[in-house]
Amino acid sequence: MAETVRLQIVCENPPPVDDLSVMFGLQDKKPSLIAGTPQSDGALHFECVLDVKREGDAANFLGAFAHGTPKERFLYLSYGRRDGNTFEWIRRIKVQLGTIPLELLDKAIAERRALVARIDGRRAGSVRPTWTLE
Repeated sequence: MAETVRLQIVCENPPPVDDLSVMFGLQDKKPSLIAGTPQSDGALHFECVLDVKREGDAANFLGAFAHGTPKERFLYLSYGRRDGNTFEWIRRIKVQLGTIPLELLDKAIAERRALVARIDGRRAGSVRPTWTLE
């Protein structure tokens, strides 16, 4: 049986956007970019809900924002430029979900609390954040 978990990503030092052609956001599978909520400190806050299916001593994250294989799921924070009808990726950040300790995941689900990761928006490629409970 799948359960749900709420994930929050706080992106410090996010890349600049202009809301017209240069965009940065949480990427779903379509691929659409969901803009973050600006914070008073300049960070961007992203949030999504994923289904979680426990498979032995591992968790398989499922849903519109879960990318990768069942054993190596991640979220994408993507930065790109629209040029007419095409979209060119400038860079993407893979926020690895396998770094979430199962005990912390279970607690978040049971207490209906969010798991939070803070990342640096100047990065590119794969990041393995430390997750905390909100």
